Amino acid sequence: MTNMWLVQWLVRTIARRYARRAVAKGGKTLDVVESMVRADATDLPSSSEVTDSIRRAPFLLRLGHRLAPTELLEALRRGHYTALRKAEAPVWRSYRFRGHRVTHDIRHKCPWNAFVLGVHQPGVTHWLRELSAPGACVLDIGANVGVLTLELAEAVGPDGCVHAFEPNPEVLPQLRQSVDDNDLDHVVCVHAFALGTSDATMTLAIPEVNNGAASLRQPREGERNLSVEVRSFGDWWETQGCPRVDCVKLDVEGYEETLIEALSPMLRECRPGLVMELSPDRYDAAALVERLVAAGYRVMRVVEHPPFAVPLPEDLSRQMDIVCLPQSTTPA
Repeated sequence: MTNMWLVQWLVRTIARRYARRAVAKGGKTLDVVESMVRADATDLPSSSEVTDSIRRAPFLLRLGHRLAPTELLEALRRGHYTALRKAEAPVWRSYRFRGHRVTHDIRHKCPWNAFVLGVHQPGVTHWLRELSAPGACVLDIGANVGVLTLELAEAVGPDGCVHAFEPNPEVLPQLRQSVDDNDLDHVVCVHAFALGTSDATMTLAIPEVNNGAASLRQPREGERNLSVEVRSFGDWWETQGCPRVDCVKLDVEGYEETLIEALSPMLRECRPGLVMELSPDRYDAAALVERLVAAGYRVMRVVEHPPFAVPLPEDLSRQMDIVCLPQSTTPA
């Protein structure tokens, strides 16, 4: 047991260092690492692409894969992501994501997950697809670069509609390019503003290493500030003709309480499923859950493996994803 632990430790150490060096060096060295860690290779032992990458890898990586393949790949991914987070210039990758063509700056968490792991937030993805039937109307509030927007567009199909709201001008070009490159203009409508209870101009705080965590909250040290447009959801919904909404995804980094207030009339009328974050460092999460339950929703915590939802913990002091189902709806 002790010897196996030592082997695993050595494999992890070597792999992390190699991945960091590969990111710094680039070229074929980085190509080998990225082809090894790409999770269109989740079934790694039988993946011809990964097997070919391993054959081209240095001796120590080949040996590590033979001795401790799981530890090797996890460490390569960790080293790869850690090194990318320190890159000052964008790191662009064009690749296939779930059958779609995308181009992303993979320094940031969401596109890195899509590029390397092949899925961003498996539990969230499951529920968004579960709640978005063909022909549905869906709101993607906080769309970022559009990874989950593409999942929703595929779920609702050509007769459905996805309204993607993203106020951050730094990620909007990637979101729009994903829509254009995959000929989804007839399904996805991109809105370059945030939603709230009233029209306003607010400050968007953008972290340096994870633009998916941009938030309409007080900026923290090291974050950049941008002024962005916020529009009243009620006014926007009325201008659209108050369409029926079947599913709402909320990823607004601490602004959920305000958005639930803004969405309340629509929630009462349409009874859509909700997939959202809880941010207890910004508001009383227990009170927000009580409000959703009182509105007729069953609230569960989203997890990353089947059944993808479990009862809420008693302690709601940590950030978590939740799924809120109208009481007449039961989980699959």
